[in-house]
Amino acid sequence: MSAEQAAGDSAPLTTALRLLANSGVELDPVELRDVLWLAGRLTGAAELPLERAVSARSVGSADPRTGAPSVTQGEPDPDQDPDDEDMDLAGLRPLHAGSRHGTDLATVGRPVRLPGSRALAEELKLARALRPIKQYRRAWHRSDLDEEATAARFAETGLLEPVLRVGRERWLRCSLVIDDGLSMLLWQRTVVELQLLLERSGAFRQVKAYGLGTRGPGPVRLRGKPFGTGTPRLSPGVLADPGGQSLVLVVSDGVGAAWRDGRMRAVLDRWGSCGPVAVVQMLPRWMWAGTGLRAGHHRVRSSLPGEPNACWRSTSRGIPVPVVELVPAALTGWARTIAGARGPRPVMLWDDTPDPERSAERGQAGAVAESGPGEPNWGELDPVESSPAESSPAELLARFRAVASPEAKRLAARLAAVAPFTVPVMRLVQDDLRAGGDPVPLAEVFLSGLLEPVRWSAESATAPLAQQQLFDFPPAVRDRLLDAVPTQELLDAGHRLAGHLARRTGHGQVVPALLGEPEGVDGLPVHGTPFAWGSAALLTRLTGGPDRPAPLSPGPGERLDAGPVAGEPREPVIARERTRAAPVTRTNSIRPHFYLSYAHMPTVGTRNPNVRVSQFYEDLCEAVLQLTPLPAAEPVGFMDETMRQGEDWAVKISEALATCRVFVPLYHPRLFRSTPCGQEWSTFAQREASAPGGRPTENSAIVPVLWVGMRESALPPVASALQYNHRGFPPAYAEEGLYALMAQRHHQGLYEKVVYRLARRIVEAALETVVPVVEPVDFTTNPSAFPVGSAADELTIAVLSFKESEVPGHRDRAYYGARRTDWSPYVRGAAVSLAERAAQLARQCDLNPTIQEFEGEAAARLMELERPQGPAVVLIDRWALSDPQRAQLVRELARRSPAWVTVVEPWNRDDPQCAAETGPMAALSEEALSQRSRVARPSFRLAGRDDTEGIPTEREFDLIFQHAAIRAQKAFKERALPSGLSRPRLNDAFGRTEPPPPRLDTGTSVSRPGPD
Repeated sequence: MSAEQAAGDSAPLTTALRLLANSGVELDPVELRDVLWLAGRLTGAAELPLERAVSARSVGSADPRTGAPSVTQGEPDPDQDPDDEDMDLAGLRPLHAGSRHGTDLATVGRPVRLPGSRALAEELKLARALRPIKQYRRAWHRSDLDEEATAARFAETGLLEPVLRVGRERWLRCSLVIDDGLSMLLWQRTVVELQLLLERSGAFRQVKAYGLGTRGPGPVRLRGKPFGTGTPRLSPGVLADPGGQSLVLVVSDGVGAAWRDGRMRAVLDRWGSCGPVAVVQMLPRWMWAGTGLRAGHHRVRSSLPGEPNACWRSTSRGIPVPVVELVPAALTGWARTIAGARGPRPVMLWDDTPDPERSAERGQAGAVAESGPGEPNWGELDPVESSPAESSPAELLARFRAVASPEAKRLAARLAAVAPFTVPVMRLVQDDLRAGGDPVPLAEVFLSGLLEPVRWSAESATAPLAQQQLFDFPPAVRDRLLDAVPTQELLDAGHRLAGHLARRTGHGQVVPALLGEPEGVDGLPVHGTPFAWGSAALLTRLTGGPDRPAPLSPGPGERLDAGPVAGEPREPVIARERTRAAPVTRTNSIRPHFYLSYAHMPTVGTRNPNVRVSQFYEDLCEAVLQLTPLPAAEPVGFMDETMRQGEDWAVKISEALATCRVFVPLYHPRLFRSTPCGQEWSTFAQREASAPGGRPTENSAIVPVLWVGMRESALPPVASALQYNHRGFPPAYAEEGLYALMAQRHHQGLYEKVVYRLARRIVEAALETVVPVVEPVDFTTNPSAFPVGSAADELTIAVLSFKESEVPGHRDRAYYGARRTDWSPYVRGAAVSLAERAAQLARQCDLNPTIQEFEGEAAARLMELERPQGPAVVLIDRWALSDPQRAQLVRELARRSPAWVTVVEPWNRDDPQCAAETGPMAALSEEALSQRSRVARPSFRLAGRDDTEGIPTEREFDLIFQHAAIRAQKAFKERALPSGLSRPRLNDAFGRTEPPPPRLDTGTSVSRPGPD
């Protein structure tokens, strides 16, 4: 065979390998041979019934010149995007959420199956994370052929007799226990794919799924099948394997009442005493604090593979229960602990402090699910109870708009236009919004309390499947959400979604829906709005023709929705694997189109002073999106809108500044006084300067926005040098700024015009300039691009607390770290300390914070009365007042009482030790600060109470700390004297001297002290 023939024969194999690699599929030689062997024996796509129906209607005779089939004249081209067609409105058909329940029989449709995206990301990495669990054990009940021994016997004796040995099998079974309450509908598709992943990974000899009831009163219930109706109830004890050969993996969002009141603790303790048990938390980590699955960092040591949790050694109370986020890194650490890796390993463990009170402070998670009845059977859901009775729809909407992300707000507005809808339809709408498959916006909307389950018709003989449960907004909420989106955008969105479905038909997962047409047999939802309008090309792909309806039965792999039908053959496993794998999104390829830099306004009362900035950001993102072909995974913009506990926003800001295409500063006097904003500008300007040939002044990637009218003389040099011309905008914008246009309704048209022109300039700047992407560096280490402010802007955050090694024996060490500034009183083992959180709050007030310990000479400088160094806020841990030296230091602070040093006293009321010692510790605080006026102790005055309970929650701490910082800054401005001057010392006139402050024996470290 010639070289040309060999190259030609290997071309198909090379192409197949390249396609597999681009799809993120890595196969070893054995797996590749299996795939090639199966490919030659499976039924081809052209032989499938649906494909034959489509081909018969859309493909004509072959082109005699090329041999390729030609499209019959008059029939739609299946590969044409419906968005590009000149579509006849009369030929469009509405697509409704697929449910046969809660319907109007006067309006009918036929069931169809739409293509949906995969819910579980990074499947290959998750499968690799389970490799430590892939261990074998001897199976004494079975025998395997020993091939080598059989061959050796045959060579020695000439007798072909098989030699058997004790068989081997995987060492663990996996019991997948799924919390199937109403809120878990959002994760049903993810759970299905997770079960398939566990089965295909080869880590377990058996994987069986169970349902778990954690809602309502009574004992925790276990069922033989999740998300099902009429399944038998089981005792949780059936999963307690005394032989220790079963792994119990609980999948939940922690919203059910049983996670809060201690009932789940008893169940998990029973399972954990017999074998390994863990909880997979479906929500992202920053939302855990609002659920019953709060977790903290601990170090765990397990000496044997598969050891029960009760035998683990850790610093937690009771039997340790790992809480694992569904990401490869977290799964890897947990799997190594299960496999008995040597040495202690860091693991997130459940903090099961009972929380019987269902207060609003637990966050927005759980507002839908907790209200359901005890039995999460879809035939017994009561939509009347599905929203908290203590909040009106208007209050829930206001709360949602105050805390939700911009993506969640846009998604809610789009869903209001297509209500009622199912969870699969929610995912389709989110895909159309180009959210990149991120489930967090869906979770924010679904758990906001705004949605209500739709009651199905009483005539229904059976309850709907879980994926067919309809949800809707209350009428008042729906109307207000629709007001936030232009009508034309909603109309265009339906056609755009239809084009998206047409391109994906035949690939990915399936979503049940109803196609409205007179020949249908199923009723459509009452007062339902179509979520998309299908063209002839899409309808041909979905139905195979006008006379061939598609079934609305569970698809391949949907075994959690409904069991096998009696008499039907079992579907082969390979049929479930024909769907194309979802591509892996690479984090380093995602870069925001623009970065919005603005100065935070300090919070006054409960109102959000930055709400108009958030609205402008959303409008600008929408305008940029309309002007660019941005891919689905790429974010439009970045805005430091809110700070969530557990997230390091300095890292996120630094990453966005290192990758964004355009820098958009919001001109305001506060912007040019803000050190963080100046550091953001400086960080981006360094990227511009690093471009080949430097940055030309007339072609900058910095596009400023006039938030208020600014004179050119008031701009700092770095802003004046931009030579940016605002004269091309309406005169009202150049004179008064964008804020005035937003605040005055009669300027709404001008506001929209300005937003459009700004978006156009951002897009042009991104095309005309080349700003290189660099490795992220901490933006706070860069100097500010603006003139340095006064000493009044330099805030010292001093912490009086313990190091972990100094904590008294009876106190929980999980709230402390290697440094005294690592103290985190509200979250055990938190990744972000309270001082770092306070520093973020200080930056929002345009202050430049420095963190230090309140000890020795550093404390003496803060209490200096002659030459004050600057404003300061002291965070006092009342447990530290039990140390006589630290208590004396606080007494000295109270005696001197510098007005520019305020005191904040956090006191976690959810900490059992704090709750038990509230009285004695309050007495210590009152005695040490007895000479300190309560005006300088914001813990009392600003919280609206006159007692000694301290600051019980993080939410109150955020508000009180900002007031304390502003008060200290104001007092410093009033009391500080020019450099070189000093006040007369009356003590010297009377022959007395100022005693020095007490000093501790320990050393002092400033800014970010390292461990001793």
